[in-house]
Amino acid sequence: MRAVVTRTRGTLEVVETAIPAVGPDEVLVRVTAATINPVDLAIVGHGFGEGLAHLASTGLGWDLAGTVEEVGEQAAVRRPDLTPGTRVAAVHHGFDKPLGALAGFAVVPAEAVALVPDGLDDVPAASLPLNVLTAAQAVDLLDGTTAGTLLVTGAAGAVGGWALTFARERGWDVLGLARENDREFVEAQGARLVTGLDGLAGLEVDAVLDAATLPGAVDALRDGGTYVGVLPAFPLATDRDVIVTAVGVQADGERLTGLLRRAAGGELPVRVAATYGLDDVEKAIDVLRRGGVRGRVVVTM
Repeated sequence: MRAVVTRTRGTLEVVETAIPAVGPDEVLVRVTAATINPVDLAIVGHGFGEGLAHLASTGLGWDLAGTVEEVGEQAAVRRPDLTPGTRVAAVHHGFDKPLGALAGFAVVPAEAVALVPDGLDDVPAASLPLNVLTAAQAVDLLDGTTAGTLLVTGAAGAVGGWALTFARERGWDVLGLARENDREFVEAQGARLVTGLDGLAGLEVDAVLDAATLPGAVDALRDGGTYVGVLPAFPLATDRDVIVTAVGVQADGERLTGLLRRAAGGELPVRVAATYGLDDVEKAIDVLRRGGVRGRVVVTM
């Protein structure tokens, strides 16, 4: 099979490699589509420091869609709904991995695998797993906090856009920080648009979900408020009297199945900005690197 890896800082390669073996608790998926994420850019550039420099190669890609090829013995008992040919999607979790979702086949834990419903094609299905779960689990971190006013930064982005919906459903009065030309999208998710932190002057929000990791976002919080970040490896340092936490996404096939159903039914926005073939993966990376993308960049196998 072919797979996308990085071996040296700033470069990626499409290589020929063996199909990975499936373990007893795992599922082998024939990948049809996988998404490029900012985390892939960071890994290619060793943006998480020198911690990856020791690896001979690192596989790229965190979310995928495709069909079940093989099911491990224990996984088959626990997940009888996963049989060869079943359409699935999953988060392929982790930084330190020789192969990722950007490959002809991928091995993932059975508990990470979600069923793709009829009405949702593989490309949009592949665009969802990592960021829709991140958004949902980030909003979970606000549980126990009285729902008041929540500021979501990066409100037109992949995580922030879904967080608007999930927070509104939990009773939050949501402010979405985005550009003026994103007003229609932000308001369609039930949030009020804010185009700059200066627009919060005199308004101290009860919580911030900082999907954009924006300097100064914590300053919008009232004393005692809650700040939720999206980079658990780099927690926010502040002397403010606020609660600071961060979401570290966890693969969850059962929850993802429900979210995919909602997307298929039109309840959650699915935005694919561009689709590329595997031979054009560098073009796909460049689109994301240039920034300003509204929607996901998907690579088909």
